[in-house]
Formats: sequence, structure tokens, C-alpha cells
Amino acid sequence: MNSIVQPSIDHLIIQRRLNDDKEMLILVHQFPNVKYLELLLPSDKHSFMNCLNILANRNDIDKKNNCFWSKLIYVSTELGFVHKEIMSKDKELYDWFIRYANLKDEENLCHMRRPSLTLSIWY
Repeated sequence: MNSIVQPSIDHLIIQRRLNDDKEMLILVHQFPNVKYLELLLPSDKHSFMNCLNILANRNDIDKKNNCFWSKLIYVSTELGFVHKEIMSKDKELYDWFIRYANLKDEENLCHMRRPSLTLSIWY
């Protein structure tokens, strides 16, 4: 089933956590015209970072088509303790989230006691 391309899907909701970045690449191939994406990113640091780079080239966010999904407008995901720990150890990543996501008003984001936080990115 994951080899069948679904070009008419523009709103994709994945209700389980991705195992790794390879799964995201399969989604990119299967659903190339996604505009609105909701998913749960992997907990593994390497896969988490690779998935973020698939969603947006963090070094080149201002350029059009900087994403594997060229029509992507919105991404939503839940950040858990593991993700916040990864962010707390990577200043560039933390700054990227503050600049491009809905986390601008969060103080001490990585030290919050809430079990999860919804992350939204508008392109």
C-alpha cells in the first residue's frame, strides 16, 4: 500500500509515533501534495533531527521549496519530554523552534513540567 502514490491527499493525519525518518520519507513519496500535516515525530534523537530536516531545511527556512513537501503550509506535532531534552542540548535547534514555531511565549520551554506540548509550524 505504501508504494501507491496518493496525489489528491492534502491533509494528512498520522495518529501514531513514527519509528524513524525512513517512515517519513515513505509518507513524502506516498502523499506528495500534502498541505496540512499532523504526526508524532520519533523519539530517537537521530531520527527526530532527520525528520525535522525533511520538514524544513533549518539552515534555509526562508527559501521557497525548502521542504520535501513543496506544498506544505502547516505542521503539527506533540513534543514530549524526550524531544524537549534533545532541544535543551542543542542551542541552534532550540533557537530554530523559538523563531519558526508557536513557542515564542514559552519560558524555559525545555524545563516545563507538562508531559507534552503541541508544536505548530506555519510556512
